[in-house]
Amino acid sequence: MSGEKAGVDTEAQAHFLQGNSYRNEGKMAEALAEYRKAVEFSPDYSKARFNLGKLLLAEGQVEEAIAELQQIGSEDPLYAKAQYLLGIAYTQSREIDKAVTAYREALQADSELGAAYWNLGLLYLEQRRYIDAIDMLKQAIDRFPDSAVLYYNLGNAYAQDALYEGEILNYSRKEDAVEAYRKAIACDPEFAKAYYNLACLLQKSDREEGIAAWEQYLEVARKKKEEAEWVKKAQNYLAELREA
Repeated sequence: MSGEKAGVDTEAQAHFLQGNSYRNEGKMAEALAEYRKAVEFSPDYSKARFNLGKLLLAEGQVEEAIAELQQIGSEDPLYAKAQYLLGIAYTQSREIDKAVTAYREALQADSELGAAYWNLGLLYLEQRRYIDAIDMLKQAIDRFPDSAVLYYNLGNAYAQDALYEGEILNYSRKEDAVEAYRKAIACDPEFAKAYYNLACLLQKSDREEGIAAWEQYLEVARKKKEEAEWVKKAQNYLAELREA
């Protein structure tokens, strides 16, 4: 396992710096070659190995990135960031349990790594571990309090925990979801998906609130081409509520 030592080979350092230079110039293939030379000269040169793994991941070479990042040991100052990148890599390769483990390792090494809370929360949401997702997303919000996307995902976690077979089972969770969606909208008044999910939830418990929420969604979404399919659905839901 890599754990950078004091005596890094001077030639390795030269290749590392040249790799950084190439990367900054957008010459990614050349940068990768230089980072590889750096770790060949000094296998324990964790800065070079980290940059190699990070760039491999950015270039879509996921398996190679994993192989490099796994070699950065738990005593290394870069361990938390390496585990965070492994979480991303494992997510991309759809090895979700390994991704969860990597993010948890990252947070154990650095409890202030806010993006790890965020990504772990999304994985828990995907796994339908809603209580765990809510915990992680709330901790991410503590670190990114102005993120509409985080509040939106928190709303989704609360909503899923509130529903059973499409009906509201937990009204306390439903209110938490409504609050989260409204905070998402407060952060980004043009966030159409937050309006849509809020309307979906409100129409289940109150006809008038549902009508008002669909009207708000349509006001925002009509001008967005990417919402065309959802606008049609919203118009149908609104018509059904008005006729009820």
